[in-house]
Amino acid sequence: MIVQFIDTHGRPIFGATVCVIESPQPFPDLGMVTDDAGEIDFDVPIAGYYGFSIHHNGRSQQVALMIRDTDNKVRLLLD
Repeated sequence: MIVQFIDTHGRPIFGATVCVIESPQPFPDLGMVTDDAGEIDFDVPIAGYYGFSIHHNGRSQQVALMIRDTDNKVRLLLD
C-alpha cells in the first residue's frame, strides 16, 4: 500500500516521519520516512480505518482514512 502525503498546494511532503497510531488490529510501533514523492509504502494487513501521526519541519499533525482491500495508493492532504 502506498500512502502519499501532500500539502494544500498538492506538493509532496518529503522527509516527514510517519507513525501508524490507529489500525483495525495491532500494528508495529515504527516510524517511516516519506520519500521525495511524499510517499510511504507499508503492508496493510486488513482493510479498515488507519490513523497516522506526521512530524515535519517542527510540526505534528494527525490524519486518518479508511483503507479498502482494493486500494493500491491513497493520498492524504495535510494542512
